[in-house]
Amino acid sequence: MFCPECGTENPPKAKFCYECGIRLSEVIKSAEKISENLEDNLDYSEPDSTYHVVTTESEKESESSNNNCIICKAGEMISTVHRGSLGFGIKITLECNNCGAEFKKKGQKYNLSNISDINQPISIKYQHQTLSEDEWIRIGGGGVSDAEQQKINAQKMEAEKREIQLQKENDINQGSLILTNKRLIFIGSKRTTNIDLRKILAIEAYKDGIESQRENKQKTEYFTGTDKSIITFTINGRQTTIPVLGVVLKAAIQGAIAQLG
Repeated sequence: MFCPECGTENPPKAKFCYECGIRLSEVIKSAEKISENLEDNLDYSEPDSTYHVVTTESEKESESSNNNCIICKAGEMISTVHRGSLGFGIKITLECNNCGAEFKKKGQKYNLSNISDINQPISIKYQHQTLSEDEWIRIGGGGVSDAEQQKINAQKMEAEKREIQLQKENDINQGSLILTNKRLIFIGSKRTTNIDLRKILAIEAYKDGIESQRENKQKTEYFTGTDKSIITFTINGRQTTIPVLGVVLKAAIQGAIAQLG
């Protein structure tokens, strides 16, 4: 018995589909009705249980533009209905009359089950994959499957993260960071940066430092390694020492900006 939902062949007395789990006993009657309705449009010239759906000339003309093979671009996809064992269920395939590419329908999707030219790029990449009709059309037009597009997007995001990290590493310049009541000054081994506190637009705190954005400068500036320094202060006669984490440095800079009015 072929499952009318996913096309998987099951034992004749199976109550549930082994592939999708649908209750077969509830859909047998529905499958029988489908089979009966197909009887009027089937060509019984074939000696076995495989039949070709008969279409009128006008139907063929209207469908011809949509039935071109996505593999070879030259052949036409022929729809074939296979009757299940004991007459229950149906299995639908699409086969190219030129290159022999065969798609098996599984539920609302199609599996590229066979292709003569195994050197075809589509065959190498997508043979035996089950994809939606929209995905196969997109692939035929030079696109990719949904899963492949997600993979490409993930790789793009990863590349962007690496670029940001590389930018941060290129900005590494050891030196001293000095905060005054008007400026944030970095005196480094490679360069010296003098930032007017009034020009700072935003500060993002990290565990080991901050990133800063200021007027008239598109590139974000990073000051890291501050957590290796400490601040010692006295409250109620008790001395306390804390590392200069990003949140501490951010609070100190924002406090100095606030005092500027």
